[in-house]
Amino acid sequence: MTTNTPSDTPINPLAAVKAQREALKNFYKLKQTEDTSNNTPNPTNDDTKSITSSHKNSIDDLIDSFKIEDIEEFINTESYINILKTEDKVLDKLNSAKSDIKSIIYNNYYELIKINSVLEGLILPNDNSVHLDNISNNLTTIRSNIKNIASINTDIFNDLNNK
Repeated sequence: MTTNTPSDTPINPLAAVKAQREALKNFYKLKQTEDTSNNTPNPTNDDTKSITSSHKNSIDDLIDSFKIEDIEEFINTESYINILKTEDKVLDKLNSAKSDIKSIIYNNYYELIKINSVLEGLILPNDNSVHLDNISNNLTTIRSNIKNIASINTDIFNDLNNK
């Protein structure tokens, strides 16, 4: 049995949805197998401490694969403790993503300010003449700043896709 990891998921949205549905089916098959082998009802407050680590791991794996229509089924089949744990994890990921976005915006703004100051340095304020001696140094600085911005943008989108 193969499992899809975020790096293995196909780029095609339709294929991604199919892979997520298959992962859900596999998860619920495993859960049904555990339930039938234990011959016990859904966990109660006393039983929640005995949740297996594989079940916890499968919940972690499912956080990324949930769709709106799957949430109702998850709420109906899981104990409230698992639902609360999942909610906490989702909120942590959401807050982390928001923090990353704010950081990226700040970094891009900072890089823009640096480029602006370099460009302002090209023109002398008193006589509006171009300072030719430093143009090549300034252009090198601009190129490195643009490369930094491009790498930050790549990091942003890779991080968001992995979350």
